[in-house]
Amino acid sequence: MMRRIVTYLIFSLIVMRWSVVYADHFSHLFEQASEAYENANFQEAIGLYEEIIDNGYESWEVYYNLGNAYYKQIDIGKAILNY
Repeated sequence: MMRRIVTYLIFSLIVMRWSVVYADHFSHLFEQASEAYENANFQEAIGLYEEIIDNGYESWEVYYNLGNAYYKQIDIGKAILNY
């Protein structure tokens, strides 16, 4: 019984650490994309936001910002799709 508890705790710690590293990576990409958008480099921002989504991270903020970047590129269809 004690062995199962220790195994569970170790597994939980590994998963929690991996989750933090995973989230940090996407947070960094999101910051890069937002900076590119602020500097009017919309194509780079689109690429970074799409990279975030392609790697399995989704949030309304990513899609909203991606929609804005497409709107700035005058690609209204993709802007609406991402809104």
